[in-house]
Amino acid sequence: MAVGPFFGAMGDSGAGGAEDSARGSMGGVWVLDREHGAGPGGNIAAGGPDNTAKGSSGVGSFICEDLPTNVCGFAIATSGKRCLLENSSGNDGKVEYQCKTSEVVVANMKEHIETDECIDACGADRNSVGISSDALLDSHFTSKLCSPACYQHCANIVDLYFNLAAGEGVYLPDLCNKQRTNPHRAMIELSSNGAALEDAADAPAPSPVSF
Repeated sequence: MAVGPFFGAMGDSGAGGAEDSARGSMGGVWVLDREHGAGPGGNIAAGGPDNTAKGSSGVGSFICEDLPTNVCGFAIATSGKRCLLENSSGNDGKVEYQCKTSEVVVANMKEHIETDECIDACGADRNSVGISSDALLDSHFTSKLCSPACYQHCANIVDLYFNLAAGEGVYLPDLCNKQRTNPHRAMIELSSNGAALEDAADAPAPSPVSF
């Protein structure tokens, strides 16, 4: 699994293997109910540990364009491509949002809707438009991204920002180390590398790193 610096709580790569990582491993698992459109009441539903349809398998194929906009961010389609939220102005001048398929491919992870637990633990915003490294310039976000609750349990989000950081010439484990010891300096160094990446660069993943 190309998750770069992600490592499990037990010291292994992937926190229980690729299957557990793809589920989000922070509690509830998102389930797409194909028969009723998108879970009970027509919404994407969080499945429990005994639910047979887990986030990474058994859900049935889906494309990003089928997802409601409120679960689009950080989702991964059957193709393995990341979903992203796009906006546009309608004829009435109102901003409209759509879930679209990006060209960013995630290795060994698909049919995944990120859990609310990981969104909260990592300080991520499911309503953010596009895929950008700009969030890494926010010291509060980087602090949550580098926290054990996120870094050790939320492979999907860590993988995305590992690759976004790599696109800026920054190695995420080093950034996290500096974030803990000198957060102000970490932000200055990241800014000096330029943080205006619009698309994720799928950088080669190194061996799992513990810090």
